[in-house]
Amino acid sequence: MFPPDCISLGEGILSTSDMARVEWLRPMKIAPDPQFVLDGVSRFDFGQGILGDCWFLASIGSLTFQQDILEKVLPIEQTFEEKYAGIFHFRVNTNSKTGYYIY
Repeated sequence: MFPPDCISLGEGILSTSDMARVEWLRPMKIAPDPQFVLDGVSRFDFGQGILGDCWFLASIGSLTFQQDILEKVLPIEQTFEEKYAGIFHFRVNTNSKTGYYIY
């Protein structure tokens, strides 16, 4: 699903030396009280890194203006609370077909 190695980041994203410095941590190891969504969602919550995914981030950012549609794609009731299974799910439409993705 999402192993802690370069396959999860994408091939060729990081050099071998950079990949060797990556430390894989669970959310609770990064912050004492991690939040999936805190105080709503805004287009300013997203930032492009080195993945070249501006097209994807622009799509997600535009959904913040349509809360009802955003909640269909990104179920905001997902939490890190007691029933957290280590994954989050998203509903995405591609070529008029709906798919559920787990990250």
